[in-house]
Amino acid sequence: MVWIRGYKLQKNVPVPYYVNEQIRVYVDSLVDQLKQELAVKYSISLDKSWQSEACYLLIRNNKTERVCKVSFRNHEGNLQKYDYEVYLSDYRTWNECEKHFLNMLHSFLEPLE
Repeated sequence: MVWIRGYKLQKNVPVPYYVNEQIRVYVDSLVDQLKQELAVKYSISLDKSWQSEACYLLIRNNKTERVCKVSFRNHEGNLQKYDYEVYLSDYRTWNECEKHFLNMLHSFLEPLE
């Protein structure tokens, strides 16, 4: 279970606002990194839930217009369909989560070609 600012996230358990804010900071940083690395071929956008910790990353191939939707979250029960769901509580730290995501990025992008 991931620890964020001294708080231990547990799947399907609402988190304090300050933890939601820190998760948004982490995901914003990841998005900035992706925008720099993928800018020529892909458009990157991010939506955030203001009711939970969930953040929704959209990666669009500029040529084919195909989109990959990735949800960073800690709870189940969403009504929308995402191509990939990253459950924060599956990792010990944000760095571990981010590293795993970046290692899997190629497999996320492949179907967009």
